Amino acid sequence: MKILVTGASGFVAQHLVPTLATEHDVIALTHDPERVPAGGNFESVVVDLRDPTASFPKVDAVVHLAQANVPFPDGARDLFAVNTTATVALLDHLRRVGGTHFILASSASVYGFGERPWTEEDVPAAGDFYSATKLAAERFVRAHEGFFSTT
Repeated sequence: MKILVTGASGFVAQHLVPTLATEHDVIALTHDPERVPAGGNFESVVVDLRDPTASFPKVDAVVHLAQANVPFPDGARDLFAVNTTATVALLDHLRRVGGTHFILASSASVYGFGERPWTEEDVPAAGDFYSATKLAAERFVRAHEGFFSTT
């Protein structure tokens, strides 16, 4: 299976990409190639997900881990571009190339904040800009459930 992993310079992807690459053809998409693990059996591609004209390779699956890590309100456009617009672009790309799986890493912040443990059955209460973009991304993924497997 050919898998595109976004956010390849992030903490989770630095562990996931080399592991996936032991059994799959992995493309590690990043904006910071210096932070992608070296020596793995995978291809590293530099793409800025804030760019609405970004193109993606033909793949069977997408693991979308990328997120904008910028402050609000000055970073609002980047937050929206990476967390929301890029999610839609990746979903559309996967649908057009006949992909079969889309996995989104969202955020617990979509449930709000509090002292009790949260579950995915809780009603979202995204109260800030970041969590609103992540909740929108979740809903866009859900809207694509009929085209491929989504998580």
